[in-house]
Amino acid sequence: MQVPTFLITVMPDYGFGPYAWQKSASADSSPLVGQCIATAVDGFEAEDGTIISSELQDEFADWTAQFEQFAEKPDFDWLAFHHKGLSLSKKLKRELGPRYRVSYHKPCEDPGREIDEYTEVTSDVQLIAQRGRPASGPPVSFDVDRRTIPPFARGQPCPKPVSLPSTAKLRL
Repeated sequence: MQVPTFLITVMPDYGFGPYAWQKSASADSSPLVGQCIATAVDGFEAEDGTIISSELQDEFADWTAQFEQFAEKPDFDWLAFHHKGLSLSKKLKRELGPRYRVSYHKPCEDPGREIDEYTEVTSDVQLIAQRGRPASGPPVSFDVDRRTIPPFARGQPCPKPVSLPSTAKLRL
């Protein structure tokens, strides 16, 4: 089994549609996501020259455009947005293979971001949700086809961090 060399973080931001950030897998304990390596305008190119398919790049460009245009609106559908982001993260992991770890981070604009703020996509394309930063604690494993985000995370502020039991099964 190949040990991942790089950690790619999928997280939208404002600008020219930035959506992927890279750092060394050995720097995982750092709270920073690393250097931006992908935008809707310039495409995806990892530090080692790895690129992704044009189809996946187009999907990421559409996804980040949705974020930049609508994320500040009070009725933005964060549930659907994260569903698409996790789906794109799984596709990215499939294309990149075992040399890369891929994680999905909810953007700070999401009022419910504390719930499963960080989700790692494993080599078998399973999602492992974590509360807080990547190195903050043991992961909680979820079945990809049965995952959901609680209703109060849909554009409504979360009054305080919510503790989920480690055996929580959620649906998508």
